[in-house]
Amino acid sequence: MTLVIVQLSDLHIKTASDLALQRANKIVSAVNNLAPTANGYLLAITGDVAFAGTKAQYQLAASLFQSIKDDLSRTGKPVLQFLIPGNHDLDF
Repeated sequence: MTLVIVQLSDLHIKTASDLALQRANKIVSAVNNLAPTANGYLLAITGDVAFAGTKAQYQLAASLFQSIKDDLSRTGKPVLQFLIPGNHDLDF
């Protein structure tokens, strides 16, 4: 069994114009090209998702993560998610 770990870290999403938000298709394409025989995926989000931990920034991030998850799921293989907050993931 091959589990592919797709790790995204330190995105620091601030606004809807952030480049990371436009890369879901490229991330999935790269994963599929590197591991075409994967049995499943672990989408690991490891810290500093948001720039300042605001609700709006998390809504943008959630859209990105859902898009990646949906695209990976189209292969018919399971996609698990694991999130670890970072110091920027707080709204003081």
